[in-house]
Amino acid sequence: MLGEKIPGIYQEELNHFRETICGKINSEVIANKILAPAFDESKDVADVVGATKIQQENMTIT
Repeated sequence: MLGEKIPGIYQEELNHFRETICGKINSEVIANKILAPAFDESKDVADVVGATKIQQENMTIT
């Protein structure tokens, strides 16, 4: 779409631009800790492995 609107720009240049923007956004998100990990052992008490094990045990009992 941009290639049609900007004469003389090549797909390779658009790909580089997109990768640069995404990389900058990712770097800022990581540096500013905007998104926390889904599970933090120091704070959370439950985990997916434990929940899955309990679910499997319940399925075997019934």
